Amino acid sequence: MRLLLLSFFLIPVSLLAQDFTAPRFVKTAVGETGCFAYLPQDMPEFEMNPSEDGAEVYTAEVTVGDFAYSCIGVKFSEPFSDSSPDDMEALLESYLDFLKDAFEIEGSAGYGHGHTLEAYPDARGLLDYWRDADGLEYSIMGWANQSNLGVLIIYGKTEYPSVSAANMYLNGWRFGK
Repeated sequence: MRLLLLSFFLIPVSLLAQDFTAPRFVKTAVGETGCFAYLPQDMPEFEMNPSEDGAEVYTAEVTVGDFAYSCIGVKFSEPFSDSSPDDMEALLESYLDFLKDAFEIEGSAGYGHGHTLEAYPDARGLLDYWRDADGLEYSIMGWANQSNLGVLIIYGKTEYPSVSAANMYLNGWRFGK
């Protein structure tokens, strides 16, 4: 009986996953930050808005199918030369908390710490999953080093159906040299 019930559940889930096609991700310059990210090929040009402290904040977003893909890139006005990777992770957490307020996030899984990028040993990443006031589901990954901060977001009405495509996108941040 359990097997029968399980099969009724898995069949609709597998049919939903078969209908989903992830966008083609291409290496794209994130404004004038010196960083790159693997973004959907139809991502529009980045808009730059200076922050109150003089940092350059670049943003872009595109909707493909039922999901939106957002990218935020920050070029700090001055590098945090004396800051450790742990200090940069704390700064990143503070920035993501700021975004939670801006996006009216009502639910959060909690930050997953300890994410790294092999080619950038001084960088740290934080992963989280959010739900906003309208019920939208977010997968969010932030990255920071002493010169830049980046945030990659996927959101839609349901949980993102492809773990491998989400991982490719969320781990697609590349810092400049």
